[in-house]
Amino acid sequence: MPFASRNYQSFFSGGGGFANPADTSPVTLGNLYRFSVAGHVLGLQYLRDLIDDGEHIGMLRRFSDASTERVVHFRRHANTGSGPDRWEQAYFAKRMKVNAGDSLYACVWFEAGQYSRILDYGAAGDVTHGHIVFPQNTPLGFNGLYSYYNQLVPILDYRNSAYALDVIFWDGIS
Repeated sequence: MPFASRNYQSFFSGGGGFANPADTSPVTLGNLYRFSVAGHVLGLQYLRDLIDDGEHIGMLRRFSDASTERVVHFRRHANTGSGPDRWEQAYFAKRMKVNAGDSLYACVWFEAGQYSRILDYGAAGDVTHGHIVFPQNTPLGFNGLYSYYNQLVPILDYRNSAYALDVIFWDGIS
């Protein structure tokens, strides 16, 4: 596991509170994150249901002029998560540098559905955890977006959902 000796931050920090809607349709989920300091995104973590044996493809996308650019990705099929919540961590082959104020869209394709979410997560406004911000709104509407049956950028929102996927961020100091 690259960068394993470094202390990193994640937004949800492997915490619980997520509900699984028992949806088995293929879906791409995404959360937008903003960074208050410069650093590096090392990978993604996401909550995988115990019965989910489908493929997952993770992507980071950068917003620029209302379009997105896929900048790094991973592909994973094996269920390697541990513990009762089954948080999977996938590190990118190349870390991605971010500047203070940058926003990145973290997306994961769930071939077998079985995702987890928290409804109305950002309804009261932006939520901050350390140097990572989960903004209430994105250029596409509310945060926490999804798209069924494709691996493109999610564009639909449902009740200000926060999906159980997260950036692994290192500020370069800790």
